[in-house]
Amino acid sequence: MQISEITSQVIATIKECPTFHDVLNVIVQPTLANQKSKYWSTAEFANNKRANKNYISTPNIFAIDIDGGLTIEDCQARLLQKGYTFAIAPTRNHRVAKDEVVADRFRVLFVLNTPIRCEKVFSATWNWVVESLLPEADKACKDPARGYYYSTSLFCVSDGLLLEPKQPPVSDVKLRAKETVKKFAALSTVSKTL
Repeated sequence: MQISEITSQVIATIKECPTFHDVLNVIVQPTLANQKSKYWSTAEFANNKRANKNYISTPNIFAIDIDGGLTIEDCQARLLQKGYTFAIAPTRNHRVAKDEVVADRFRVLFVLNTPIRCEKVFSATWNWVVESLLPEADKACKDPARGYYYSTSLFCVSDGLLLEPKQPPVSDVKLRAKETVKKFAALSTVSKTL
């Protein structure tokens, strides 16, 4: 398992973690929680730079941000009932007034059973988790290159099922196939004219 540690958009280190608990030891760092230039991501990036255009994969940890609308205790109860391996880590703004609203703010981390290697599968998996498990997820935090500030503590960890990445809808796959055929046809036309 691995976590990318980031300083000002640049990958500072990639932490190799033998277990899920080792990953949690990396992301729960109260002394770093308030440093806005230091954060982590579950993704791997090309060119050592965190950006959606540089996204390569999400090797084994899938994170969801909750920014209100669900208590941390209710989230734990719901996920225990579903039987997944997960951890819940409060953010630095957990139960703190933010824009005059006090709410439970935390991250849920799942362990993937296989790496996600494309943005479409990442999006399909994110959508499935939100529709099936956590409709209260922060919709602004659904990009594969998302960076997260360090957490202040660990609320709970539970062992169970691993999260299976979801395939994009067939219409997306067909559209991608048509786009690939068009690109290939355009390249064939160009090579014939040369």
